[in-house]
Amino acid sequence: SHQDPAYAFLDSVGGHPVTYSSCQLIQVAVYPAGGPPDAEQLVREAVDTMRSATGLKIVVAGTFGGHAPNWNFKAGPVYPDDPIAVSWQDGDAIAELTDEIAGLGGSREVIGRGGSKRYVAGTIALSRDYYAYLDKHHNHAEALAVLLHEFGHVFGLAHVDSSGELMYRHNICRTALGPGDLEGLQLLGKGPCT
Repeated sequence: SHQDPAYAFLDSVGGHPVTYSSCQLIQVAVYPAGGPPDAEQLVREAVDTMRSATGLKIVVAGTFGGHAPNWNFKAGPVYPDDPIAVSWQDGDAIAELTDEIAGLGGSREVIGRGGSKRYVAGTIALSRDYYAYLDKHHNHAEALAVLLHEFGHVFGLAHVDSSGELMYRHNICRTALGPGDLEGLQLLGKGPCT
């Protein structure tokens, strides 16, 4: 059921959410192999939305071949200056990409002085099969919605129980960020400059 605007954070320290640095350039690298024909444009559209929602300096660094350094959330090493990598994978590559999972997203945490934390080197893995299905049915809105949901995780949003949000854990019809999503992302864009 629809509830009041809702958001939740994946992690916090001292009552403050863990965030990306609010003053550093955040680059996004697109690895389109296995993705839809408009993979780069789709990511650019999502980045524009996230930049507007967070106020962070997020840019698409370009399109690359091969695998991202952290394409499977486990490969490494990963460095703090690595870009957020967006790629298309399947269940053979990442077991968590099942018929019920259209995408996965998250970021690494690094620990700073005094126990502070920040996010770096995010990863988004999108289902090749699901995006092929969406492309076949010309469902751009859903393709963008899945990507925005995973970017929400990358920047620190957790699932919520409100169907009025794109971060709703059982989302099946919402295709745009909800009021709680926007409120949470705005807060995630105001983290410390580290």
